[in-house]
Amino acid sequence: MQVEFWALGISIVALIATLTKDFFIPLFFRPRLEIIIDNTDSFVRTAHFESGEKSRWMRFLIKNKDSFFGARAKRCYVKLLEIRDNNDNLVLPFDQAPLSWTVYKNVEEFTSYRNDLSKGESHFIDLVYEKENVPYITPASLNPPNSLLIKMKKKEVLTPGIYKFKIGVYGDNFKSFTRTFKLSFEN
Repeated sequence: MQVEFWALGISIVALIATLTKDFFIPLFFRPRLEIIIDNTDSFVRTAHFESGEKSRWMRFLIKNKDSFFGARAKRCYVKLLEIRDNNDNLVLPFDQAPLSWTVYKNVEEFTSYRNDLSKGESHFIDLVYEKENVPYITPASLNPPNSLLIKMKKKEVLTPGIYKFKIGVYGDNFKSFTRTFKLSFEN
């Protein structure tokens, strides 16, 4: 009879430990992500290439807040979900595409779109870029959607105007969320 009480006691302790580890701790200690975008030099970067060509990149900052209840964001990634024109019409056709993290200097370092963000850490993500003397902007993805590439070759999309870019932020240990940016592109 006494052995059964020990077994019951051990089972209850194991249940409490499992609930604490798998439910209560992640409920309070979780990543607290925010998206920051601004019209300053940090967010609008100009690049000069050896060929003399100039380009400009619009990017946003994804930040994992440094709070007491914060935690590392695991396998975090960002996707471009849709592009809309100023009349709120979807730029069609459009396939979703992952966006690039700006911290990588070459493709060999960039093996995945998924990256961890430690508590208090932030990274820039490229959203769009424009090249000098080219009359349209381009989503800053290493793998732009084929449907968008076809339309861009025909110069049918993302010419000067106002656009809304909807992005999604995803990861393994936080609730996914979306943000929409309104950008004005002038020639």
